[in-house]
Amino acid sequence: MVLSRSLGLLGLAGALFAAPAGAQAVASPTSVQEKQEQAPFVLVLDGLTAANAAAVQAELAKVPTVAQATVDAASGKASLATGEGIQLDTDAAKAAAAKAGVTVKNVELPAWSTETVWVVMAKGGS
Repeated sequence: MVLSRSLGLLGLAGALFAAPAGAQAVASPTSVQEKQEQAPFVLVLDGLTAANAAAVQAELAKVPTVAQATVDAASGKASLATGEGIQLDTDAAKAAAAKAGVTVKNVELPAWSTETVWVVMAKGGS
């Protein structure tokens, strides 16, 4: 048992030293699940034009839970990225859109934001 564990460690060490340092790179998200977890919230906007897109983007970027706002006048949508695991303050986003002169017709939630995690704590005893 000890011999096989030692040989396994030597194999791992050999593989680590065999690859040159320049060949190692940070892995980027490639699976569908990882991309969904990073998906932004999408606002479908009414009244969005090329003329007011920059003002709408600036107002949406001011929302405290928004890390990055991208507005596409052609599709009439705004993509709002939040920090990892942070929910969008939809009321604040709607207010920011109204302040910029557009209305929010719909908020499309990414899959990761609609999952519920239950934490159950049990007391031990006899």
